[in-house]
Amino acid sequence: MKTRLGKLLPALASFAIIVIAAIVLWRKLAAVNATEVLAGFAATPGSALVLAGLFTAGMLTSIAIYEVQMLRYLRPHTGWPRPFLTALIAYPVGHAVGLGAFSGGAIRYRIYTAAGFSAADIGKLIVLSVMPYSSGLGLLAAVFIFVETTETAAALHLSESIVTLIGAALLAMHV
Repeated sequence: MKTRLGKLLPALASFAIIVIAAIVLWRKLAAVNATEVLAGFAATPGSALVLAGLFTAGMLTSIAIYEVQMLRYLRPHTGWPRPFLTALIAYPVGHAVGLGAFSGGAIRYRIYTAAGFSAADIGKLIVLSVMPYSSGLGLLAAVFIFVETTETAAALHLSESIVTLIGAALLAMHV
């Protein structure tokens, strides 16, 4: 019974994530007016659209390369196609659905278990995959604290000196 449940559970989890992603996508698309979207594209200069496409391609390439590096950290002699493709699937789904570590992690689990990775290795990959986002968020918070110290202090109901110390601590964590 346990082995049957153990084999069925990953498929059920994958199905649940696909259903959740479909529901989120359906709700998001229901609020989109196609005519307004097309008008927005028509009003945007072609050079801006090309530049946006290039930046998007650069971002997707960088996260895919990061995924390859994460995997090679755990298994040095691993090829690049599987992690590259996994990143191109897991990161966008994780950001679109939300809870990227969970939703993108489920995709990683499904793909990497098929490649023979242990659950512990996949857990390490998931932690590594959320680290750049967390780190970037901390760095942005530190910069914002220094740029808008007075407003941040008022919003947090703290003195400006305490807020400055928090900003300095956040910034020190990134050095």
